[in-house]
Amino acid sequence: MAVGLCSFGKNVTLPQAPGMLSHLSLTNKTLYQLIFIRRVKENFYPNPSGRRGSAVVPIEITTDDEEIFLDEVVRLVVSWRIKRLVLTQMQKGITLLDGYLVTYVNSNKLKQFVLELPSEQTVILNKVQYLLNNGVGGVSLCRLQDVTQELFTYEGCGTFFSKEHYCRVRALEIDDFPQVAALIRQGEAEGYLLPRSDKELSEILLSGYGAFIADNHVAGVCCLVNESYKDECAGEIVTLYALTRFHGEGIGVQLIRHIVQEAREMGIKTIFSCTTRGRVVSFFERNGFSKVEQSQIPQVKWDSYNEQRRQKLVCLRLDVE
Repeated sequence: MAVGLCSFGKNVTLPQAPGMLSHLSLTNKTLYQLIFIRRVKENFYPNPSGRRGSAVVPIEITTDDEEIFLDEVVRLVVSWRIKRLVLTQMQKGITLLDGYLVTYVNSNKLKQFVLELPSEQTVILNKVQYLLNNGVGGVSLCRLQDVTQELFTYEGCGTFFSKEHYCRVRALEIDDFPQVAALIRQGEAEGYLLPRSDKELSEILLSGYGAFIADNHVAGVCCLVNESYKDECAGEIVTLYALTRFHGEGIGVQLIRHIVQEAREMGIKTIFSCTTRGRVVSFFERNGFSKVEQSQIPQVKWDSYNEQRRQKLVCLRLDVE
């Protein structure tokens, strides 16, 4: 997969290249090729290119005019069919008049921003809109020093654009496992998810579902556990986690809807979830779940369960029609 990275700076270097490349090899089996496009005043060497097999291919565009530079970047990215592009600038991303950083923009929001935001931001927004309409799957806008975080972490640090404003939920596939496992571990580190062993994590991945923006950008994950509750025709929702960047896109709601439909098709009569977080309780209640006593949850759930944690749990259940 080719990832385009272009900088508006005149004499910039790729930040933390070794770290970026090692991070790539650890997080995805796919070989990424980073095409680094930069603007320079003079051509220091003709036809620059990476060595054969290199993961970084430098391309230099000789111009002092930023708009000419952007036009050439757009032309190259579209003609080379690059699927992901990172545009760097001095600011973190797109900011509203009150200074709020917009972390995710779909096609509908992009059209709105082009009409409403100041002209200095709409210039780049028009370029982004053209890229998305001509085959680029996703565009990120961030500072050069934040490229590593924007490309290789899930929370990001700039503004991410995608053409498709819909979220597609599907069962996890083996190629999804590395990025989803990293996402779950992140949720555990932040205290949102219950820490699980590697074995438990593997079981979750095998029966998990992911919410994907623009087909391949994971936005959330959850799992329907049924094996231990087959005798009760029940299932448990675990590891429900959505990225902060995609809040407002209804990721959690779409995951729950998909889980409920899957449960119906599997012949499951009731699904339940247990949590210690008030916001999560409110979320499930908004989606049709009701609080129940722990005695109304399959007893196998409590076998060898931590008693101290159990005292803090709120249990919620939904009868599947």
